[in-house]
Amino acid sequence: GEQVKKGKRNDAMQALLAASEAAERYKAANFSYAGLDGNLSSVFATQVPVDGGGAAYYNLSITANATEYEITATATGSMAGDGDLSINQAGQKEYKGASGWPD
Repeated sequence: GEQVKKGKRNDAMQALLAASEAAERYKAANFSYAGLDGNLSSVFATQVPVDGGGAAYYNLSITANATEYEITATATGSMAGDGDLSINQAGQKEYKGASGWPD
C-alpha cells in the first residue's frame, strides 16, 4: 500500500542525498563534476536498494558538466509510474518535475 511506497520513496531520497555527497567528494578531488557524466557507478550505487539486495525499485543516474550535476532516481519495478526524484549541485530537489520532495 501507500506506506510501503512511502518507505521506498524515502529510500530513494536517502540514496540521492548520499550520492550527492559522493559527487561533492569527487569534485573536491577532481575540481570538476564532468567525469561523473553518465558515470554514477564510479562513485555510488546505480540502483535502490543501494546494497543491491532484491529487485531495483529505482535506478540512479547522473548528468554532469564541470560545474553542475543532476542525480535522478527513476522509478522502476514495484515503484514504476510513481514519479522520479532528483537533486542537483545546489541542493534543489524535485519530484515528478515539481520543486521539493514528498514527505
